[in-house]
Amino acid sequence: MFTVFANKMIKNKTLATFRIDVEEWDSFKNWADSKNSNASIEIVNFIRSCIGITNQTLYVQDIDNCIINYLENNLDSYLDKKLTSSIDGLIDTSADVDRKINEVFDTRFSQIRDIQNEMESLLVK
Repeated sequence: MFTVFANKMIKNKTLATFRIDVEEWDSFKNWADSKNSNASIEIVNFIRSCIGITNQTLYVQDIDNCIINYLENNLDSYLDKKLTSSIDGLIDTSADVDRKINEVFDTRFSQIRDIQNEMESLLVK
């Protein structure tokens, strides 16, 4: 069977008609809208779920909830790992800086002592 929709033929589709209370229909359409969907898609998804065809539709709200759940479950451990790594890197860097500073001071003080010794030896002569 073919269904005409917007002047296009849609192969292997049928137009289903049913009666429903106006308020129930309006409430259902509002619910579908709240899921960033529409009533037709939701009815087709319901029929598919009844006959065992899995629903692949992801709603924006569902994606948001997935992201929120993922962050709630993983963000702390992720941040702990990154911060620990960064802090360890800073500690290593800090130790390197301290070592370099000490080397420079030791070298300069050694040079100052050498100059001082030379001056003392010149004064003694």
